[in-house]
Amino acid sequence: MRSDYLLNIRFYDLVVYSLIGIDERVRFDVAHNLWDEVGQGDPEKTHVQLYRDLLRSEGIDPCTDALIQHLSWQGLAGYNLMMRHGLHRSRYFESLGSLAVTELADPEQYKKFVEGCRRVGVGNMNPVGLAYYEEHISIDVIHGDGWLQNVIRPQLERYPEASVHVLSGVHQRLNTAKDYWDELLNRLKKIDASADRARADVAA
Repeated sequence: MRSDYLLNIRFYDLVVYSLIGIDERVRFDVAHNLWDEVGQGDPEKTHVQLYRDLLRSEGIDPCTDALIQHLSWQGLAGYNLMMRHGLHRSRYFESLGSLAVTELADPEQYKKFVEGCRRVGVGNMNPVGLAYYEEHISIDVIHGDGWLQNVIRPQLERYPEASVHVLSGVHQRLNTAKDYWDELLNRLKKIDASADRARADVAA
């Protein structure tokens, strides 16, 4: 949760960047994504607020400066990649690819994450529990399909030569995500190894 927070609270900005200068034919779908990000007008249900509520319920201070220190270079690389795509208009089609694959990949991995959290009691201290992740399990299926069918497809019909850039954005995003998750897995394995050694010492 500490590692995911920084990119999750900035996803709103990434969607906003993608709207700048966007083709009118695809503007609606991207704007709909933005509307969901802001809780469809309810300040208590914005995705940023849902995530902050979850962190606080688990005793984690959502202080950006402190959480930056928690990120590895792999996490920062993924964060910087998405910002690079969004801030530079020359990377527009790469941005579409990286945003689309994020929306497509999230539901399945979040489903596993929520199941794991429930198994160990994470989220129980919060009235809305794991609402941030649960909402993304359902709406990102819609968002992912929308990015493909209603944003990327119409853009590539108009600019077929841009397909290589869209795929490049997908590739870059998947590579940084793999590095990020592999690094987190290695951290968890080290924690497990330390716990095993401590149990062995006690048993001895």
